[in-house]
Amino acid sequence: IENRVDSLCALAHHMSDRISDTLDEEGRRVFVQVAPTSLTNVVFYTIPPSLRVAPVAGETDAELLARLDLDELAKVGPAVKSQMQRQGQALITYQPVKSFPNCWRMVFAGAKEDAMTTATVDDILSSMRGLTEDIFG
Repeated sequence: IENRVDSLCALAHHMSDRISDTLDEEGRRVFVQVAPTSLTNVVFYTIPPSLRVAPVAGETDAELLARLDLDELAKVGPAVKSQMQRQGQALITYQPVKSFPNCWRMVFAGAKEDAMTTATVDDILSSMRGLTEDIFG
């Protein structure tokens, strides 16, 4: 069981790392984490191009969130999830967390090692990014 838990926590940390280091062509963040990774839970937003802001050196996710329009970000989850379901892609849920509406919540607790890998996580984030950019421009 220890190896399984370690593997699931590693997937969550991999996702957190990708959320932090994924930038668009203009060097702006594509994702922002709403809360620190907690065991196998990752809570984040996908930022549409129209809401992305210029980077500030050393800025924390909390500081970036303060500069974003949360009402507009709250529209992303429902639209992207609907499209993901239509395409038969990964099902990931969105929900309010603290004062943040409709953020993505990825829980790796039930993930099987042979079905969920770091490549799978990368594919999920890539798909979410692509759909967000397609829908919101």
